[in-house]
Amino acid sequence: MSTKSEKTILIVEDEPELQKLISMGLSVLNVRILTAHNGKEGLKIIESSVVDAILSDIKMPQMDGIKLLESIRSKEIDIPFVILTGHGDKDSAVQALRMGALDFLDKPFEEDTLVEVMRKAVELGYESRMLEEEIKELCKKSEISKERIDYYRKAKRAVIQLRIQNKTSKEKASKAS
Repeated sequence: MSTKSEKTILIVEDEPELQKLISMGLSVLNVRILTAHNGKEGLKIIESSVVDAILSDIKMPQMDGIKLLESIRSKEIDIPFVILTGHGDKDSAVQALRMGALDFLDKPFEEDTLVEVMRKAVELGYESRMLEEEIKELCKKSEISKERIDYYRKAKRAVIQLRIQNKTSKEKASKAS
């Protein structure tokens, strides 16, 4: 059982060995890792659990990664989504980015790259979730209009992305020196 403050990544991958390898690689992030073998399973998990970031393969049985992303966005669920692409999936990766995916990784991928991309994704998702909870609490105690609340929600993600970009820039600068 997870706590509200625990960071969580959902891995949606139909190849059991790759799913296990990814889970082991991401264990260095000290986050809870949930897994699904296709988009339908992933969607059920998203609807019933707290998830801060999703890593999904594109080509899977029952529901592929693009359909999963489409379903999530149609439900107005704003979870950072990273796509795994295989050979020949570039058009699908571009489509996913246009639909709001945060990033994509080519198979085979470097473990360090996987960890860095997913660290940023889970951090973005977690910060977004914490801010959403804060907005809900503040709105309960005030008479702010729905339009103003929607404005705050749109601004929320931009602020979080700026924080992550700033942190990443500082990390790169410290590594360079």
